[in-house]
Parts: sequence; structure tokens; C-alpha cells
Amino acid sequence: MRTKTLRSLATVGGVLVAVLAFTPSTQAAVPVHFELTFSGVFTYDCGSVTLMEPWTSALRVTLFSDADGDRVRALRHLTFRGILTNPLTGMTADDGADTSQEIDLTTGTPGETVERGVLARVTAPGYGLVWHDVGRVVYTVPFDPATIVFEAGPHEFVHYDVSELCAAMS
Repeated sequence: MRTKTLRSLATVGGVLVAVLAFTPSTQAAVPVHFELTFSGVFTYDCGSVTLMEPWTSALRVTLFSDADGDRVRALRHLTFRGILTNPLTGMTADDGADTSQEIDLTTGTPGETVERGVLARVTAPGYGLVWHDVGRVVYTVPFDPATIVFEAGPHEFVHYDVSELCAAMS
């Protein structure tokens, strides 16, 4: 089942790995940039049918350090593409996300992270937009479990409300 935790791993895990794996350079003021790619298959339990979604994702991360070489901020940009399929009917729908996230690394753990943009956008032929999550969400870090501190905009993905998605795809 596709959950906030699964997508968080795919979208934010790279930032956490990067923070631990990359050491600051001798020129602390120079940001560190890197890109990771992920792929997998999500499933959505719609009761009478389980939707399948093969997906790919590209994660671009920039790490910033202060004058002492300590990491102070991480910016990440995620591009996500998937195709949902109802295996019983063959119906498909496009899924996409294009988000940015800023993580303040000076607050320690737990801290907060701000995510902005399109977190989920599913369009199906004959239905148009069937699952939409866009706007701004402020989470506590770590994400297990995530606590939403603030949100603006419709957030069907963040709250895992699949009712319209399942209705459109059934």
C-alpha cells in the first residue's frame, strides 16, 4: 500500500543519506549538489481492486554549510512520474509530482521541514483530475511518524484519502 511513509522514503530518504554521507569541503561556503534516482511500484487498496503504479523519481539535493563547515540547510527537488493501472479494467491514469523541500539542519532532531508544490496529481481519461495534493505542508522530522504542523491547500495524498481515486479508477 502506498503510504506517506513510502513516499517519504523515496522523496526524503536521499536527503538524510546525503547529510550523513557527504562531508563538507574545505571551502565550506560552496554548496554540495547531487542527484539520485529511484523507481518502484506502489499499490492502492480500493477494496474490490488493488491499483498498481510503477513509478520513477529523480531527487536533486543541495546541501549548504556555514563558515565552520557545518551543514545548516538542505534543499531538495523531487520529480515523480507514475502510471496507475486498474488490472481488472485496464484503465490507466497519469500520476505526477513536482515538489521542493527545505530542511533546516540547525534545529537538530526533531526539527521541521517545509514541502511546497504538487505532491500528487493524478489525471484519468474521461475524469480529469481525480487526486490532487498541492500547496504547502510543514512536517516534524523525523517522519516516523510525521506530524503536520501547518498545511495550506488540498492534501488528499498527505492524508491518504484515496476515495476519489478509487472511484474514478473502478
